[in-house]
Amino acid sequence: MARLLHGRKLWSAIQRLARQSQKVMAAVGFIGEGVDQLLHWRRGCVLIADLTRERVQEGVSSARGALRLLEKGVAVYSLKDLHAKVLLFDRHAVVGSMNLSQVSHSRLREAGVLLDGDQVKAVWKYLRSLQREAQALSAGQLRELTKLEPLRSGHSETAGPRAPQRASSPAPRRRRENAHDGLDSASTTKAFLFTWNPV
Repeated sequence: MARLLHGRKLWSAIQRLARQSQKVMAAVGFIGEGVDQLLHWRRGCVLIADLTRERVQEGVSSARGALRLLEKGVAVYSLKDLHAKVLLFDRHAVVGSMNLSQVSHSRLREAGVLLDGDQVKAVWKYLRSLQREAQALSAGQLRELTKLEPLRSGHSETAGPRAPQRASSPAPRRRRENAHDGLDSASTTKAFLFTWNPV
């Protein structure tokens, strides 16, 4: 069964389901610096977002927020050009317009569809396909990305202006065929395998 939720009802449902679930798997385009405060994240949860160098440097996705999640035991993945907004819980899923940022939570007019039953399995298959395509990020990689991040970040949804950019041009980056935008592919990251096991 599908049910449309919007505004406060949407976020109330998302946060309640996160508290009640053993595992959360989220695929969103962009995350804010306060992503660790939006949901109840347990060790073994999974986040997939566009955490490429360009997105972090532009301030549209927060490496600092991702690093906080990793330190809590959440597996963090980067997938270039991801724009989906899909959250998977133990027995439910939400597909909607929301990124995981404080301004998406507090200011923007978001909507989403709450799914259960057989539809949840289809969501799980989709998220696993994204996870296989994405690159697992290590703490070292995320710390390097935080050096590129403006003072305030978290999608265009952040409150307040972004930090001014330096006048000097950044050093040219070598283009790579790797879809993960030049992150150190030689570093070894232990990938978390998210096992969906409905209670």
